[in-house]
Amino acid sequence: MLPLFIIGSIGGFLSGVLGIGGGVVFVPLLTYFTDQDFKINTGISSMAVVFVATTSSITYISNGQSFSIYILYLIFGGILGGYLGSKLTFQLDTKTLQRIFAMLLLVVSALTAAYTKLKNDREFAKRGCIVGISGILGSVFGGNLAFELPQEFLNTSFAIFLLLVSINMLVKTSK
Repeated sequence: MLPLFIIGSIGGFLSGVLGIGGGVVFVPLLTYFTDQDFKINTGISSMAVVFVATTSSITYISNGQSFSIYILYLIFGGILGGYLGSKLTFQLDTKTLQRIFAMLLLVVSALTAAYTKLKNDREFAKRGCIVGISGILGSVFGGNLAFELPQEFLNTSFAIFLLLVSINMLVKTSK
């Protein structure tokens, strides 16, 4: 379980700092450090993303980011259901509504992917929760650190990270 905690923390940190996670971070790390099938790792990643993305969003909101109103509308719409969502639709301008809809699709697709891939095995669901919950810690730390680092450094770090992940996946698939 320690590798899952470490993977979750790293993925959460990178999500908080660079806004990445899921398939770009969790799947390669899970594939590299565990003996699980790639398809199972994508399901675990999908479940973990729900935790990490929520925490990263809350961290950014607490740092005064202007998109906080969109996330709050999405949360209230989910809690209160379709009725309140339809009422809010008429109160929002098109651009705001499109952003809320895009965020909702991301959440739904992550949950659907996680459920579809993990529904028959509770152990894999447990692993997804461990990676996701430990990712909360990393995303809070990374989200706060992102405000202290220069934009050029973040862009370069992100590019280097993607390059390393790509090389790792190519090397693994050629074996």
